[in-house]
Amino acid sequence: MTARYLVTFGVALLFTTSCGSNSSPAPPSPTATSVTVNSTNSQVLLGASEAFGAVATLSNGTTVQVTTGSWSTDAPNVAQVDGGGRVTGAASGTATISVIYQGTRGSIQIRVLPNYQGNWLGSYVVGSCSETQEFQNPDFCGTVFPTGRVFPLVFIFTQSGTALSGAAILGQLASSNSTAPIQNDGSVLLPAIATLSPSTFTETWSLNQTQVGKISGTLHVLITNTTLLGSATMDASLINTNIASSSATASTVHLQNLTHPQSFDALAEMLRVPWD
Repeated sequence: MTARYLVTFGVALLFTTSCGSNSSPAPPSPTATSVTVNSTNSQVLLGASEAFGAVATLSNGTTVQVTTGSWSTDAPNVAQVDGGGRVTGAASGTATISVIYQGTRGSIQIRVLPNYQGNWLGSYVVGSCSETQEFQNPDFCGTVFPTGRVFPLVFIFTQSGTALSGAAILGQLASSNSTAPIQNDGSVLLPAIATLSPSTFTETWSLNQTQVGKISGTLHVLITNTTLLGSATMDASLINTNIASSSATASTVHLQNLTHPQSFDALAEMLRVPWD
């Protein structure tokens, strides 16, 4: 091989190498720098489902909808989530729903709570009744709230988020409307007052809903009367209290007055007759 040929080949090789070094490498694909989980509400009702979504912010400043992330929950007994981000309320409480996209995690805390909205029909069974002073003379407990007796009840509830409002109707005795918060475990301590002059029924309802469409709980009532000394107390448990399809309202309930102790018989009759 001649020297002239070697020089020519070397120049060509140098020219080729120099041309190759002028081409720029492809820029790296943008990666996720943050992920935001979103939903229409931070609350999910017991037994209901909602589709959650997520948006990723990329390293180039753009955003994309997350469609291939890995979803999870830190409390599957409270809230369950499938591979597409659909969350189902399993029990009252709080849970954190997360999704991982390109190695970046996004999370949101939600609360699962019961749905008390609507009209409920059921019964309560008297567990105990005690009376003091002049309430003993007409045998209030034996006449009105005998132990073991089952009476009808109606709840008319309106729910706004974690606030429960409504009235309770014992037979045909309607209480005032009251409002109470729904606790994290789904329970509600709802006070109410029913006035049947001269008697006043101060009620305390302890309610919960662990099964969709069914309320459990207890009732405590303090009964006073402006014409009698002393008082009576009654404690009961709810049984067979289920959501109803009727659209009844408490506005049609008519109360009758108790004007003397002998009218406790009339009260007992009112409590026995279901309201409709």
